[in-house]
Amino acid sequence: MRETNPSGTDHARDVSPPGLRKLGTNAPKTVRGVPARGSLPLTAKEGVERGLQALAVIQDALAEAAEPYGDDIRRADRRLALRVAARTITSSSVHRAATCQSWPDGLTWASWADETTEMAVAYLTSPQRTTHH
Repeated sequence: MRETNPSGTDHARDVSPPGLRKLGTNAPKTVRGVPARGSLPLTAKEGVERGLQALAVIQDALAEAAEPYGDDIRRADRRLALRVAARTITSSSVHRAATCQSWPDGLTWASWADETTEMAVAYLTSPQRTTHH
């Protein structure tokens, strides 16, 4: 991916998430059963299925990473809170990747991840203020 700086000029700095840069040409054909990039062409149905499988893998990985800190989560429903945090992180990551060229934020992926982590931790460690009906 290329990034456009605030003045609107394009430069060749790689703004891909760090984990994606490492895959290079030796990327696996599947990741936890999800077909890897380059396994195209996919039908629309296969694309949707692949995307949903990838999102489930990401959500599970985030929940697994947070597991040792479960006692720190102060929300009424810890599992729901982790799902909400995981989906929020995932959707904001996708949104940022899709818009970083046309709507740059001036942050590196590492800085953006730090900011996103801080928001997620604040949410997970804050007491529940509302009830769901």
